[in-house]
Amino acid sequence: DVLHDNSNLRLMDSSTIPFPDSTFDVVYCSGVLHHIAWDNLINVMNEVNRVLKCGGVFIYAEPRLTIIRRFGHLLVFSPLNMISKGVKNLKDCLLAEWPTYYPWLKKEPEFLDVLAKTNFKEINKREKIMTVIGTYEKL
Repeated sequence: DVLHDNSNLRLMDSSTIPFPDSTFDVVYCSGVLHHIAWDNLINVMNEVNRVLKCGGVFIYAEPRLTIIRRFGHLLVFSPLNMISKGVKNLKDCLLAEWPTYYPWLKKEPEFLDVLAKTNFKEINKREKIMTVIGTYEKL
């Protein structure tokens, strides 16, 4: 049984998930997808589809571009970031992840097309103030 082998946490690249086909009932990604190059998301979702059982569920939680997030970016990237070491650290973190983070924010609505192309049907999608949470079923 995969979940009882005392190695539940694994580091892997995004091109292949090292589990057999139809292994999982649920795949959950929180804050993962925006770290993947946009052009590689369809490959990642094909892998998620492969390891999910028929009728399995894919759940994701990711940032979304809202006026509040835009305002936060303005503050973090302004000279005001010098006021707080925490804000300066956030700026450094955002700069490091910007190559994948910003395209995700701009294209997040297009992720629905990626999900449809990889054989997923929406069960529920909630757009919060700063995030989007989606639940999809493998067809």
